Amino acid sequence: SMAAAALSNKTSVLYDPRTSKPAHTLKTGFKNAKNIFHDNVGSGMFGVGGSKMGCHEYHIYDMKKLSEPVTEFEVDDSAGMICTYYDPDTKMLYLGSKGGSQIKYFELDNNGAMHKLSLHSMSTGIKGFFFFPKLMCNWKECVIAKSFMLFRDLIQPVDFIVPRKSQLFAKDLYPAAYAGVPSLTGAQWLSGENKDPVLKSMDPKKKDEKVGGGVKIQTKADLIAENKKLKEKIKELEAKLAAK
Repeated sequence: SMAAAALSNKTSVLYDPRTSKPAHTLKTGFKNAKNIFHDNVGSGMFGVGGSKMGCHEYHIYDMKKLSEPVTEFEVDDSAGMICTYYDPDTKMLYLGSKGGSQIKYFELDNNGAMHKLSLHSMSTGIKGFFFFPKLMCNWKECVIAKSFMLFRDLIQPVDFIVPRKSQLFAKDLYPAAYAGVPSLTGAQWLSGENKDPVLKSMDPKKKDEKVGGGVKIQTKADLIAENKKLKEKIKELEAKLAAK
């Protein structure tokens, strides 16, 4: 349950939102920095932003030793604000920049090394991008990431695809993904309890299986039904009081 905040003085602060004191402060040297947690090598964090040389870089940190990055890599020489998305299922990091016309993507392996996979080029620069939840990806077309690219005058859908000849479900491309269900109630989290996210299989044969664990979210219909029962209970109690 850690959070990270990138500050204007080129430092980042890691803290537990349930406490008032920061857990750790590290100097990244980044302008317009962003921090992303990952869990490939024990537990770690990406730091991305603009360096003092005017280029974009990413750093990989080990949460057990934040004094210096494990890996440093120069992404590009763009001056625009960096845009990031990390997919914890495929361990892929997508990087672009405001005004830039390329989206570069990398894969983080289990040893903490980053591998450049490819890039997506566009004819004009983007204002930003948004990636959809993994459960919205079409496995029949081997779409591993579904996104919207924001331009000055339009929004364009862009799918990232791994070509496969087989029409069968690719288990290696689609591990269990975040189910969109909270694993804790607000009271449990505030009390200090931590729990892993609730996951759901993307295998079409298991699409009707109920998600295990998690917290039941009350719908509007649930609240209306509960309110109706409470009103009936009140009438019943009022009738008993009137009969005395």
